[in-house]
Amino acid sequence: MRWLLLLSELNPIAKQCGDLLEVAGQTVIYNYHQGKSSVQDIKDKITNEKPDRIIVIINDTNSSILVNTISDHLLIPLYVAQATINSYSPIPVLVLTCTTNDNNLNIIQNATDQLLNIHPNIVNARLLTPISNDNINEKYFQTLWESNPDEYHYITILSDILPILLALIHDGKVNGHIDVCNKGKISLKDFEKNNSNELKSQTNISQIIETEDITDKFEKWTKQMISPETRQLYQASFILPNVLKSIEQIIQEESITIDANASKILLVTGGCGFIGSTFINYWLETYPNDHIINIDRLDPVANTKNILQPNSPNYSFIVADIGNKDIVLHLCRQYNITHIAHFAIQAHIDSSFGNSITFTESNVYGTHSVLEASRIYGKIQKFIHISTDEVYGETPAGSNQEFCLLNPLNPYAATVAAAEFLVKSYGESFKLPYCIIRLCNVYGPRQHIEKVIPTFITNVLQGEKLKIHDDGKQIRHYLYVDDVINAVDIILNKGKPKMIYNIGTSNELNVLDIAKYILEKLHSNQQLDDITSYVKARSFTEKRYCTTTSGLIKSLGWKEQVTFDQGLEKTIQWLKSNPDYWTK
Repeated sequence: MRWLLLLSELNPIAKQCGDLLEVAGQTVIYNYHQGKSSVQDIKDKITNEKPDRIIVIINDTNSSILVNTISDHLLIPLYVAQATINSYSPIPVLVLTCTTNDNNLNIIQNATDQLLNIHPNIVNARLLTPISNDNINEKYFQTLWESNPDEYHYITILSDILPILLALIHDGKVNGHIDVCNKGKISLKDFEKNNSNELKSQTNISQIIETEDITDKFEKWTKQMISPETRQLYQASFILPNVLKSIEQIIQEESITIDANASKILLVTGGCGFIGSTFINYWLETYPNDHIINIDRLDPVANTKNILQPNSPNYSFIVADIGNKDIVLHLCRQYNITHIAHFAIQAHIDSSFGNSITFTESNVYGTHSVLEASRIYGKIQKFIHISTDEVYGETPAGSNQEFCLLNPLNPYAATVAAAEFLVKSYGESFKLPYCIIRLCNVYGPRQHIEKVIPTFITNVLQGEKLKIHDDGKQIRHYLYVDDVINAVDIILNKGKPKMIYNIGTSNELNVLDIAKYILEKLHSNQQLDDITSYVKARSFTEKRYCTTTSGLIKSLGWKEQVTFDQGLEKTIQWLKSNPDYWTK
């Protein structure tokens, strides 16, 4: 969808709305009216931009110039109402205002409320003391309530409430005026006790009862007027979040946040595999003050030679199975682990059909073992879980975003999906700060020759035929490994906890395309038909996977750097220089 944000100037509410929309893959257009728009100006803007939804964000302060105040708080919302209601299909509009102690401003806002109520396409939401996560601290609350620390107040924690409001206006099933805040009330004294761990996490029942009249309508909307798909898209809570519990969780998350420049001690699982070893090599070179502890049981697709600096004083290697929770816990305690990057996974799809139980043992039980060790240890600052786009299942058309339902169609993908649910459950139940990264097909140097790109390159170099399953028209997306590691770096250092990140690419190729690319790169005079051997299709093969790159990772600064042509060239040159890498 296209969202038009109308505002006089950028403020924290507008910024959070824009960020949330971009994370959800929406197109955001900002328009700064500066209190000088007319109905025709807004109509022209709607005609040109063609928005599906509009958000009007009204300043929470009173201008020293009365005309500007009336324009921002009264005229602009009414102009938008008039400009949108006359269309054949009225555009859903969200008007966001804030509570104020200014009597003159209250008079204007009340007039606005009355006039907007006649428009069926508008949700007029008044935020009761909106507060961003950055302002949840004693100093800020003192500036609000120091004169009466025992008085209870309604507050709106923006990170809790804005996703709900965006989901409501996305579905467009509600309209009218509504007061918005978290469940429960809080005083300065309560906050000070909560901050010093003197107050239990349960909210005083009387305070919940007092707010029922305020939050009943909003809570009803929250539960009944948002579709499951939209709720997942915006990560909108089903239950209206309780103010004290939210504050407690935010403070807890802040307490484990450390300086990004401080040294880290990372436990890397599966660090001798293709992606895990590339991560270790990159990290040792990029962050010389950090330490890496690599645990790997050395399956056939792993290789200790993948580690370029095995004698580094900042690197330790332990041959062990992550399924042994006690070993993982011992390593966490012995090395004072701060972060975990969980790459250990069985990923050979052919094997998952013939010996699928081992995939459950490695991918599900192994992940659960690492999670349980993390829970007991209790000091993990971020848990990075590497997953796959195959959890979405086949994608005949379009592409998958993070909110799409999972539909794994082979045993390998099913075990990876199960592991994801375990990670999420530990995040909810035990407050483990996790990030899940779903990757498309990754390729590059040191990848095991079981995978299609190194297999085909090796076959052509050795004069062997290319074995192609079925018709070779299975479509996948291929991303060079260095771009993947760059994304993991950004998410580990800057990623928000409890988020899922798709890392995709525009390189959509089928198996025959890859074979042609490799023949061209190697300047082979042979025709594709002369060197291919078509064999029986796998027990089950999805025709196409396609994933949309996360809007959130883009907002953190990631973008694909290596084209498929460049990445393939690098991979070919490495295989030419290391022809016996996997045979000796």
